[in-house]
Amino acid sequence: MKRSRILIIFLLLLMGVCRGQVNALAGELVIGTSTGYPPYYFVENGKLTGICVEVINHTALAFGMQAVYKQYPWKRMLLNGRTGRVDAVMPLFKTPEREQYLLFPDIEIALEENSFFSRKGLGIQFSGAVKDLKSYPIGVVTGYSYGKEFDAADYLQKVTAKHDLNLLQLFKFNRFDVGIGNRHVVGYFAKKIGGINDLVFLEPPVTREPLYVAFSKAKGHEKLAAAFSGALRDFKKTSAYRSLLLQYGLLP
Repeated sequence: MKRSRILIIFLLLLMGVCRGQVNALAGELVIGTSTGYPPYYFVENGKLTGICVEVINHTALAFGMQAVYKQYPWKRMLLNGRTGRVDAVMPLFKTPEREQYLLFPDIEIALEENSFFSRKGLGIQFSGAVKDLKSYPIGVVTGYSYGKEFDAADYLQKVTAKHDLNLLQLFKFNRFDVGIGNRHVVGYFAKKIGGINDLVFLEPPVTREPLYVAFSKAKGHEKLAAAFSGALRDFKKTSAYRSLLLQYGLLP
């Protein structure tokens, strides 16, 4: 009889601990994003959607959280991640600078390729070496990372844009000869502003790197980042994840 009572008390205590762990994770997961980066995240019919948004939504729900998104200019988004104004930010590359104030899960939410783009008539030759383009002004978005080699290439003349739409606006009015960006994103904004009929992408791509959602160190989210990693790893094994990649044109 005593053993039965002890066992019941132990099970009740264990249930309480487990319930406490779930409650610690339950609630809203506030994620900062920037102003639009299709097909990764973008506003459609007044609602934020995209491959990263849908993957995060599925993953957060797996451990009882509801993802809520707040949009900011890119630099402010990073600042809010640094100061803990949001729980996490996405999507972004992992860099040593960002790792100082953000916790990166050990698994990415998507992969991204960055490529140089130019105009057909310029006939720019590119072998795959960044130095091939050192004589051209190159359009970039301020605060973005385009891989270690490009980021460290201080010999390049970089023309900065405020955001991706602004990058294509500058390109339209010949502010630079070569730009760099994701094919999907560049193509989306080129079509949106119109009047760019001679856009070409230079081969090969500059980078193919993982994109992450990263959690704020200022909020002490070590356990949350670990829980998210496990849930994301499980979701990426499902057919639903592959269907999302197919839907947004991101299957290899």
